[in-house]
Amino acid sequence: MTTPDPHTPAHDDALAEHATQVSMRLVALLRTARSYQLGNQALTTQIDHFLGVLQAAFADHGEIQLLDHDGDLHFNGVRIPLRATNLRFLEQLQQEFHAREINGVVFVPGLDRDEFESFMRFFLATDAYKGMELFGACEAQGITRVFPAFAAVEAEAVQQDATAVPELAQSYATYQQALHLVEALAPARSRAAGIELRHLKRVVQPLVDTAVAGTPDPSQSALDGQRLTASEHALQVSLVAIRTGAQLGLDRAALAELGAVALLHDTGKSTVAAGVPVDAHAREAGAEARAREHVLAGVRAIAGGNALHESSLLAMRVALEHHAFGPNAYPTLPEGHQRSPLSEIVAIADAYVCLRFSRDKTGAFRTPSRALATVLGPLGPAFDPAVRAALVRALGLYPPGQIVVLDDGALAIVLATSPATPDRPQVEWLTGAAEAPLPADQPRPAGALPEGRHVVRALTRAEWPFAEPDAA
Repeated sequence: MTTPDPHTPAHDDALAEHATQVSMRLVALLRTARSYQLGNQALTTQIDHFLGVLQAAFADHGEIQLLDHDGDLHFNGVRIPLRATNLRFLEQLQQEFHAREINGVVFVPGLDRDEFESFMRFFLATDAYKGMELFGACEAQGITRVFPAFAAVEAEAVQQDATAVPELAQSYATYQQALHLVEALAPARSRAAGIELRHLKRVVQPLVDTAVAGTPDPSQSALDGQRLTASEHALQVSLVAIRTGAQLGLDRAALAELGAVALLHDTGKSTVAAGVPVDAHAREAGAEARAREHVLAGVRAIAGGNALHESSLLAMRVALEHHAFGPNAYPTLPEGHQRSPLSEIVAIADAYVCLRFSRDKTGAFRTPSRALATVLGPLGPAFDPAVRAALVRALGLYPPGQIVVLDDGALAIVLATSPATPDRPQVEWLTGAAEAPLPADQPRPAGALPEGRHVVRALTRAEWPFAEPDAA
């Protein structure tokens, strides 16, 4: 059976038609809602017409993302072309999004009239619900098939990357969306607000989906030679934990729980960070003692901001226990205390991310392979062998961002690795065979290693063909 090509002119025409119909019907519905209340037959008719248009779009495109980005509306990552017939509609829809301090709306297959009307009760109350308040109200009511969005994917950038490795481009776009949401939630995350855990499960769900599908993640390959922000660190730990948990066989619900609590593992750091050096080797005894207080500070923040339920208790355990592994474990736990298995997954993910994106005692950033070797070697005995093996499958034998030598002497940077083939990464070639220069006027080739090809070794940082960023 031949599957439709998503890049044919016919597909593009269908997408443009759906984009126009969805956006114009939504504007017509909102105009009617100014004159009639929910439940009125006139508005109900508009809602039914809109849902009918959505159903047709769902059949062709699945989930629908209608997002405002860079001054234009996008439909599933493609800019909606401006025409005389739709210009006023698109401008009004952008104004509706701006008034609610959101970037757009996401519609999920299965949306029915009851759930959409529940969403509209909050969406139409512009003065009461804006931004994360709108998102939180929808979450609290269990509205899952329509929700506000806070960041649009860089559509053109994704499409350009997709010409080389489409799978990785889409995976990276998913990561970028999650990062934007984590950054939007950052003030609430530092307070560990009560509805926060539900927000965070929504944030990590696309990451869970890609992990379960076995889709490689290239996000770390774009982050070399820089310190992570608090949001980037939280998301990277969550991402590595989710992918490690997937290799251990956790189901989707458990992975979403794991990803959400991993985002909160360092919640207490904001209360103790002042005057504490980022690199552990640069801390004096007093600063190290203050740094270690963040685990208990995190427990207190989560306990103070949440009702006690299974998820909040798990988040508190992970905040308390994620440093309770290895030769320098803290805090001291009671004799016989059983640490949560999820704490161990977050702990090994945190150990790798911390080593990967920090400098050693010489002031140099560690290579990805060196960071992984440190976790498996000096820190290895602290972790269950199955967890260590799952981490390797999640990251690959040569983690993203590592520069390697191939069997013909070419240099390449690892973009990502599939868990099914941890020894065969997807790479971007930096040189030709025997380090011969590549054509300067052509894009560098990228993709999975061809059959029969293999990596010879990982380069040390001193062997990398470009200079390391200056120390910050």
